[in-house]
Amino acid sequence: MTTSFATTKQQLRNTIRQRRRALSDSQRQVYALDLARYLPTHPWLKASRRIAVFLAQDGELDLSATITALWANQQQLYLPVIRPLPPNRLWFAPYSPDTTLIPNRYQILEPDGAPKQLLAISKLDAVLFPLVAFDRCGGRLGMGGGFYDRTFAHVIKQRNRPRFIGVAFDQQQVEALPVEPWDIPLDAIATPSGLINFSFHQA
Repeated sequence: MTTSFATTKQQLRNTIRQRRRALSDSQRQVYALDLARYLPTHPWLKASRRIAVFLAQDGELDLSATITALWANQQQLYLPVIRPLPPNRLWFAPYSPDTTLIPNRYQILEPDGAPKQLLAISKLDAVLFPLVAFDRCGGRLGMGGGFYDRTFAHVIKQRNRPRFIGVAFDQQQVEALPVEPWDIPLDAIATPSGLINFSFHQA
């Protein structure tokens, strides 16, 4: 990646993160409920037994109401766990209402005692991706750590891979994103106003 390309991506991250943080608490609550009203009943998630979710941080769209609905549907949820060893990728551990959470090195909460209960990513049916920005072609701009891209790089072309669904506010959409060869394309984006299907992975 050239310096100018990296700078452009970082500038875009800063701009969209500021836009996201500018939303009021009342707006965030309304948007979170809007998402929870349709996403748990979408056919892709209804057909999923094991779903990876995330806990919102830095102004991300809160999944709490969606997670509660998925638990009510008797679905198995998993949270990402950051392992300190190379290649610095994610693992996924069970997440239930009584799971004890502890902060990792980025101060993101993850299940305590997770290494004993990790799930192979090939057994996930759907993954809800956090993101900073997205475009209408399925492009996703993350925080820059590359954790999700490294984690799922080897399954992206597999026929029975998990469905990749980004989660974001509508305000995080941009016209076009710079794309790297290793960027994982999303199957869909779930926003408070509805699901945008990019048709990389047909229903």
